[in-house]
Amino acid sequence: MAVFGNLMMVFSAASAEIIPLDKLFSYYRFDNNFLDQRTANNASGTNVAFQTSPKRAGTHSAKFDSLNPSTSYVTIPYSADFDFGNGTTDRAFSISFWIYPTAENSLNFFINKREQAYNAEFQISYDSTDGYRFLIANDERSTGGALRILTAFNTAAYTINTWQMVTATYDGNLGVNIYVNEAATTSVVNTNSFTIIKTYPQDITIGLAGWTKLSSGLSYKGNMDCLGFWNAELTPEQIGLMYQKGLNNLELI
Repeated sequence: MAVFGNLMMVFSAASAEIIPLDKLFSYYRFDNNFLDQRTANNASGTNVAFQTSPKRAGTHSAKFDSLNPSTSYVTIPYSADFDFGNGTTDRAFSISFWIYPTAENSLNFFINKREQAYNAEFQISYDSTDGYRFLIANDERSTGGALRILTAFNTAAYTINTWQMVTATYDGNLGVNIYVNEAATTSVVNTNSFTIIKTYPQDITIGLAGWTKLSSGLSYKGNMDCLGFWNAELTPEQIGLMYQKGLNNLELI
């Protein structure tokens, strides 16, 4: 038992060193509040409840509870912290979170930065045709331009009533990935020669499509926990360590 305990201590110390917590700039525990545990990017919820079960870590998770139409979502107000491009170059970033779906909609939107019909920046979603997808965009349709997108797909199963960790990563230079638990990206598609993100001063919406808040078929039904935004491209090894922490009901911070 002593040897096993020492091994666990070594694993825990290695995890703390390898997961780049200094790059975690925004983190939402959803422990009965919408507070950002890292900076001042506090969120607000509309018809979102907190539940002690199911939860992935901490004391609660956030419950998104309507589908057609959806009136259940969380908003993170605009902050330049979430602008991952400056018009010339992009910076690496990652988004990680746990989901516990309780039903499947036609399009299940987890997180997106897109408040208008146009002006898409990034989206993470699931649908039965393409699976999980993470896209980043250069969307100039509002001024008569084109929509250029870079999309990573993952065909992992969307498992109802089961916790799954989703992690989207971007290296700042055309490298996108979406992981489900520890399973890596299935394919990547570049549409209309995407090169860099075009940013807009708009909020982030969690739980449904931000550009059509009362539309049917564009929302997520289930629970979410441990939402993190990172100023780095997380590696498969780091994602694996985060996944193991979550399985053991441990918070990142």
